[in-house]
Amino acid sequence: MLITFLTAGLVGGITGVISHLVRNGKVLVFPKMRVKPRGIYLGFLSDFLIGGAAAIFAVTYLVPNPEK
Repeated sequence: MLITFLTAGLVGGITGVISHLVRNGKVLVFPKMRVKPRGIYLGFLSDFLIGGAAAIFAVTYLVPNPEK
């Protein structure tokens, strides 16, 4: 079960980074501090995390018992 979640998270994260590259013209935007509005811009890491979370969510709810 853990291997399934890790695989789904990794594949979803890589897919998120690919969509980030497509959206930003093949440029990988790295995390940086923002001055206005004050905060942190996560860049490609946010796309990796969102893609991984979406893939884990899909595996959890679309295939409730993957081991059976």
